Amino acid sequence: MWVPLAAGLLMAGCVRRELQVMTRPPGATVTFDGRVLERKTPLFLAFTWYGTHEIVVEKPGYHRERLVAHLKPPWY
Repeated sequence: MWVPLAAGLLMAGCVRRELQVMTRPPGATVTFDGRVLERKTPLFLAFTWYGTHEIVVEKPGYHRERLVAHLKPPWY
């Protein structure tokens, strides 16, 4: 009886934190918190911590865009 209850409580804390980055046109390079990602846009980016993150998107021939995102945890 304790095993299913404990498993249920442990699974309740699992949250998938993702940020979607899309550009027009696609194929831009994304830098997240100073780390250049290997994948190009569009992409889903998993993150661990809520808070302030820096996102830089760039593609040759286009304006480089820098965003400071303040990611807040859900109310629950």
